[in-house]
Amino acid sequence: MKKTFITLALAGMSIHANAQSSLIQPQQSIFLSTTVGGTALTGQNNATTGASTGIKGVAISTSHGSGATGGASGVLGMITPTTAPGGYSAGVRGLNNGTGGTGIGVIGYQAGSGWGVYGETPSGFGVYGITTNNAAISVGVRGETFSANGMGVEAKYSGTGVGVALEVDNGAIRVSGTNKAAFIHTATVANKLSSNGTDVDHPMCNGDANCFLFVTQKLNPSGIIYNNASIGVYYNTIRNKWEIFNENNAAIPTNAQFNVLVIKQ
Repeated sequence: MKKTFITLALAGMSIHANAQSSLIQPQQSIFLSTTVGGTALTGQNNATTGASTGIKGVAISTSHGSGATGGASGVLGMITPTTAPGGYSAGVRGLNNGTGGTGIGVIGYQAGSGWGVYGETPSGFGVYGITTNNAAISVGVRGETFSANGMGVEAKYSGTGVGVALEVDNGAIRVSGTNKAAFIHTATVANKLSSNGTDVDHPMCNGDANCFLFVTQKLNPSGIIYNNASIGVYYNTIRNKWEIFNENNAAIPTNAQFNVLVIKQ
């Protein structure tokens, strides 16, 4: 026998259901509440294990749409004031009260080649991320890809004429990871294969004749070694590597160092 417990409070027009198995299929249900700071509808799953769900919304329509008036929605959240909504009001709010490092406030997933999360606004921020701890090693927004042909983050200007695709506001640019786009190259006996040059053997630029190399000389303080000559760069099609060379044809000293920045295109 299925156990079902339903309570209706008509004064506040709210509903509470607690059941082993229950199904309500009206064409449209409206739950109203006038309680300040209250909740019109609450769904709660008390299971302490498993991928449990408090409230689930499902839509099977295949209609197309765009923007705020777009296609089908499994769950739709809406703030109704159209001129001056309250600060930090949100159509959908995801709140994870866990204090560890594995919880997520909002997850968006798309099974094909679409968008996991999409944000749009006429004049504000399409997507905004912030971390508020002023001492933690944290990230406001992170983009990541597993594809060698993909991009972790893409910034694109889609207007007419010349515009700005990326702005860095009040902060430095840092490179990290195993394959850095900016690095220090040291001339060694092994990579000085030309009489006046040194091969840059690095995965960011090896085999790519179309990338850009920006190189400046660096004093190696361990032995006060400096390459006292004007330098240039060119792509060696025989070894498929970029080479730093002295324009006066003088030999580059062993352990001379260079700052290298690689930009792909």
